[in-house]
Amino acid sequence: MAWQVGLLQKYTSSSMQQQILVTVVGQDRPGIVKEITEGIVENSANVEESRTASLGGQFVGLFLVSAPRETVNQLLEYLQDCGSENLTVTVKEIDHPAYQGYLPYALEVAGADHQGIIHGISEFLSGKGVNMAEIKTSVYNSPVSGAPLFSMTALLQVPPNLSAEDLRQSLTDLGDAQSVDITLKLSKGMGE
Repeated sequence: MAWQVGLLQKYTSSSMQQQILVTVVGQDRPGIVKEITEGIVENSANVEESRTASLGGQFVGLFLVSAPRETVNQLLEYLQDCGSENLTVTVKEIDHPAYQGYLPYALEVAGADHQGIIHGISEFLSGKGVNMAEIKTSVYNSPVSGAPLFSMTALLQVPPNLSAEDLRQSLTDLGDAQSVDITLKLSKGMGE
């Protein structure tokens, strides 16, 4: 059974909540989300944020869970039992929110598909200290020519000391070099 736990310490009774990141990867089938969330509910925990997808026939799930410290050990045991030969469950304790004070920006990229678009953009952004909090990409065929077209949307966490106008212009220049259109706009945050 594939199982890893990033929480090595035992928790004592407390009314405080512990944030836990649960990742689930395995052969896609009906009922995976039900199984994971059943144990979360049974242990008085709550899913604060989640993302799931089926990629290449594989289920990929991310769950940010908030649990009372006194139920964390039982929750971990339940999640361990969900792991199997075909399903890998990992758990990591979250100490504090990252990127507090950073500004959320929505990034959109569109153009002819070619190798290196994601890498070029992510390399540029990481060099500026910008975090890519969410990324969604796809390649689809042009309805007119049938040529492969690339699309990417991302939620960025931009350091407050970085000029949005300078970042926008630099991304436009990068888009020109990559032969794609890149737009950047202020966002309300995750999930927008």
